[in-house]
Amino acid sequence: MSKDEPFDIGTKLKQRLEITRIQKETTQAKINELNHELQALFVKIPKRPKESMTEIEEKINSLEFRRTTSSMNLSDEKPIVKEIHFQQLMKAQLEEYNLYERKVQEKKGQLTDLREALKTTITAIDELEAALYKVNLASKLGCSATELRSISIEIASDKIGLVIGRNGSTIKHLEECSFVIMDVDSVAGRIHLTGSEHSLTLALAEIDKITMAVDEDVCVPIDILAYFTTKHVNVLSHFRERHPDLQVEAYREKGTISFRGLPETIARAKLDLLDLKLFSETRTLIGRESSFVVGKNGRTINRLVEKHQVTIDVSETEDEVFTATVSGPQNNIDAAILEINELLESNKEITDQIMVDSIVRNTLLTDSGAPIKGLQKECSEAIREIGGGIQLNFRKEDEKSFLVIKGRQAAVVIAKQMVSKRIGKIQASLVAIHVDPFIVPKVIGKGGETIKRIKNGKLVNIDVDKTSGRIVIQSQDNEEVTRVEIEINKIVAENQIERIQLLPSTGKAIFRELVRSSIRDEINSLVWMGFDDETSSIIIRGVRKNVDKIKLMVTDFITKNYIEDIEISAEDEPTLLAGGSESPIQKFQEEYGAELNVIRDRFVVIAKGPKINVKAAIMRLNQFLHGGDGNSVSRLTVTEQALGIVIGKNGNKRAHLEKKHEGVNLFIHRSNRITIRGPHEAVEACRIDILRLVSSVKIHQIMNLTPKEHETLSKNDSIRRVTHGIPVQVVLTDDAVKIRGFYTDVRDVLCLLKDLVSKVYEAQVELEATQLSCVRGACRDPSHFQQMQEATNAEVKLDLSNNSIVIIGKRGNVRKAKSLVIDFLQFLLPTDFAKFKISQPVQLIVGDAAILADCAAISGATVYLDRDLSSILIQSSIQDKVKSAINIIEKKIEQAEKLAFVVNFEASESWLIPFIIGKNGNRIKSLRLESGCNVDISKSDRRVTVTGDVEASVIKAREVLYKIIDDARRQCVFIELPDESMTAFLGHGGSHIRAFASENKVVVERMRKDQNVVKITGEEEHVAVAQRILQEWINLWMTREIGKTITIDRLSIPVVLRKQGSVIAAIEKEYSCKVEIDREKLTLTVCGSTEEVHDQAIGKINHIIAEEKGKTQLHQKPMNSFGHDFTVQAKVKLEESMNGIFQNRIGLAPKSNDSLSTYDSRKDRSSEFAKRPVGLTIVEKDASLPKNKRKNMNKYKPQDISDEQTLQVGSSAGRSLFNLLVSESKSNSEHHEKHGSSVSNNAGRVSLMVNEEQWDSSTVSSAAIDSSDPDDETGKHTEGAKPYIKSASGFTVRV
Repeated sequence: MSKDEPFDIGTKLKQRLEITRIQKETTQAKINELNHELQALFVKIPKRPKESMTEIEEKINSLEFRRTTSSMNLSDEKPIVKEIHFQQLMKAQLEEYNLYERKVQEKKGQLTDLREALKTTITAIDELEAALYKVNLASKLGCSATELRSISIEIASDKIGLVIGRNGSTIKHLEECSFVIMDVDSVAGRIHLTGSEHSLTLALAEIDKITMAVDEDVCVPIDILAYFTTKHVNVLSHFRERHPDLQVEAYREKGTISFRGLPETIARAKLDLLDLKLFSETRTLIGRESSFVVGKNGRTINRLVEKHQVTIDVSETEDEVFTATVSGPQNNIDAAILEINELLESNKEITDQIMVDSIVRNTLLTDSGAPIKGLQKECSEAIREIGGGIQLNFRKEDEKSFLVIKGRQAAVVIAKQMVSKRIGKIQASLVAIHVDPFIVPKVIGKGGETIKRIKNGKLVNIDVDKTSGRIVIQSQDNEEVTRVEIEINKIVAENQIERIQLLPSTGKAIFRELVRSSIRDEINSLVWMGFDDETSSIIIRGVRKNVDKIKLMVTDFITKNYIEDIEISAEDEPTLLAGGSESPIQKFQEEYGAELNVIRDRFVVIAKGPKINVKAAIMRLNQFLHGGDGNSVSRLTVTEQALGIVIGKNGNKRAHLEKKHEGVNLFIHRSNRITIRGPHEAVEACRIDILRLVSSVKIHQIMNLTPKEHETLSKNDSIRRVTHGIPVQVVLTDDAVKIRGFYTDVRDVLCLLKDLVSKVYEAQVELEATQLSCVRGACRDPSHFQQMQEATNAEVKLDLSNNSIVIIGKRGNVRKAKSLVIDFLQFLLPTDFAKFKISQPVQLIVGDAAILADCAAISGATVYLDRDLSSILIQSSIQDKVKSAINIIEKKIEQAEKLAFVVNFEASESWLIPFIIGKNGNRIKSLRLESGCNVDISKSDRRVTVTGDVEASVIKAREVLYKIIDDARRQCVFIELPDESMTAFLGHGGSHIRAFASENKVVVERMRKDQNVVKITGEEEHVAVAQRILQEWINLWMTREIGKTITIDRLSIPVVLRKQGSVIAAIEKEYSCKVEIDREKLTLTVCGSTEEVHDQAIGKINHIIAEEKGKTQLHQKPMNSFGHDFTVQAKVKLEESMNGIFQNRIGLAPKSNDSLSTYDSRKDRSSEFAKRPVGLTIVEKDASLPKNKRKNMNKYKPQDISDEQTLQVGSSAGRSLFNLLVSESKSNSEHHEKHGSSVSNNAGRVSLMVNEEQWDSSTVSSAAIDSSDPDDETGKHTEGAKPYIKSASGFTVRV
């Protein structure tokens, strides 16, 4: 290296590191080669004889001596010679074995030296990498390695996220601008910084700014917010550049811009924000203009936005009409609008149109469209210089024809002028004739015969509009046009039209009579006659002279044979026909000289005869059916039994009423309705008498039942639930059910019973005749009832036979539909209907059938209780009657509210209902007698209703009832017991609970629904004492059975358990408690008689754990098992390695982030070696035990092997390898001593826990030198503890 070249330590370290890595690879290759040679020697080595060389030689000498010194025959000498030969072979084999053994030991020695060298090389690589990392870090931070400093600062937990920033953006920015490296420990609430002193100062200042910053959200106008958040608009970035010390975020969904920074910096930014002035302008885009502005995939609009820094919003306002809204600074808007206009101008394509007559359209489309094609060609040639093309086509809209011109703007203007000129020429040649539409068929002829004859094969167009009667003629030949016009006028003259208007309802009938009359032949001989259904008129067509004559004949016939109809109800029909020849309709027919016929299927009366007579008869019918001119009609619906009372025996009562009220006629219908006709005052008086007569009568009705329906009603409480709150009597027989009560009550119960057995509920809303007529007219539009049916899923229909609206379906749906029907009626007839919503107690009083009948009699309106709607309904076609009924009902309700009240209970207080009733109903009976009120209790609704006749009695009933409720709450308490305590509280066969109840003079019941709750009832003082005693018992039980729980770490569990749970057993015996350990939740629970016992036992356990931890720390001082000292650095690394591996094996990740924790982050190479050190064997300590027992003990019992014993067990090869794995190298020790590391001189006995089944190559740890219980002199292995040995080379062995 030259003197001028600067010294680069990083480069030198890299070079040195590369050389060292090459040395490592070379050494590793040699180790691999020696291993291969060693394995080859192991394969070739002969089997070692059992005897030693000395023994073999002695045996050979002994045999030779025997052979040479003894006299023996050949047969005896031969085995001795063979034996001598065999021993000589063994001697040669042993010599060969010893030769190979020396070679093996030589190779192992070489292998040991190479591994020591490899270990030194790896250590050097680690040091070089650490040094190089530091140099590179210093280079990255812009300082020298000697200037690097590391500091750690505390930070509030709520500020850590701010320092980190979104996705780490803030911390990255701090590292880049301050030239530091930051590491955030969110758990400990600290930040570690590395860098030069100057960089650290800058970083700390920036962190202070972040932690001292405040957040502020500023609500801004929506236009500014949209401007800040629009894509491709960089205003937010520019704003951040102007305020670099602020964090600025815009949130469109929140409508705010958020600032984070120092208060004074935020204030300046807000002023800058307020100075921003935004404006907005719009530009209308027609048709394809929007696509020009937006561009393909939005490229054009994005370019405009980015170029001019404005927001552009394109939205469709109408069909094919768009609006482009441009917002931003005014100068930017002007530039953007200008470019948009230029863009549209260069791409503008417009569509224009001209409305044309059908004759013009047909003219241009004749000859396969040759005229319009020629016109388009002419236009294209005229605009060739401008560029672009023109399209001409026809479009029809609402029976109108348009000629559409499409192309660029300039081209369309020229083309439109040319097209308009051509259309003008065509229209100038048109001749229009207007005729009556009924003449058009004559002009066209059968199959177009006439119009073809008129054309006569000439080039003439005739357009006929059948609806309006407009005929247009066009031809290039004016003479042909004149000829065709003359022909058509001739046809029109021969077919003049005259119309005679009739009523829509009877026009068709009159025409039928005319066709059947004797003058039909004369009419047909002179003219054509037909009927126009749309206008309800008779059409006469022919020559004017004949048309006028026939019109006079037809008019005279209509006057003499006039027909008119009037609508009637189903009840009106028998009224009009009753009496035969003396019936009202016969009387009217004779009186007015008009024929009257009742059409039953249509519910109408048709009057026929002279017009003046028909008009008079129709007027009289209206007066008879609906009243008027001093007469009145009233209808009542009653039951069959009530109807019999109104009629009386042999009709006496009916005759008496007609006689009493002069001029009144009573008609009794089969549908149990009574119609009263006569003078207005007499009808009203008679109606009141009938209502009063009927209201005091109770009727009965029978509902026949099938066996299945009878079974349904026979179930418990079925009928009682249905009739609850309705004053009726219901008797169930074998095949029917009999209902007795007032009419409306019986009707309601009957509907409810039918719903119960058939699941179909039917309700009716009855109408008066005039109301029915109005509803009938409205229901010609079926959508009214259809909407109700769709909304409620119930059938709604009009029943003309019963003058009512019928609703059928499920009861809940019928209720909803009925409410809609009443609303519909109130809207249609606002003065005819009124509805009062009333509460349950008020309903019991005001809803009484007799009271409502009296209200109806006094007011003249129909008044009844609708239980489906919980309302009182009032209806009448006379407004004054409705108002009178409203006043009466309002007063009744006001009075009833003072005479009733309701008490509702929650589900949790349902037990109060039977308490209020009392045993055999004694308490409720006493309440009724004492207050004089009616008390109704609904168990299903948990409701008590009290009604009375006098306000004072109701007040008294309220006081008594509330006193009963208060007493009940004091005399009954509910106590919830812990889940597992109920069995103990009940006792064997209920003995404990019975004794508890007897001792405290109370009744104790276990609730059925909630099995952990008991109810205590009795006298107030006894209940209070029992409640206190039971609560004390619960507290004592919880203390004894539930106990006190603490958390315990997993390593302390074996300490607390010891052998067969001896420690726990001793604690349980000493403190008379129970100790339970949950290994999954890592909890320890102590259950005893008192909390003091809990605390004492837990204190004892904590003391045992703390004492054991102290002993463990004392025995875990790191020492080399062969007397070599560990350095302090090796000790720390070894302990951390052990902790990390042990925590990994028990499922706990290491929590420390200390830099030393990466010491053993190198690849785990333990799997590359044998699971057990080669040649290692275990020496049995107790040889006196039988062999099979020693074998079992070796399987389960670890051995305590001292350092001296370790050197003597196993083969020499095994001991050498074991020493290599567990000893610290001399070079490494010298290396630590050279760097000033303190050396521990503690040497001594190291206890190694060896278990044959615990050997594996995946375990890496270093702190299991003594993992057994220090107090366990037997050397038994503690459950869960596993010993580990780590060598200086990085290998780890669990022994």
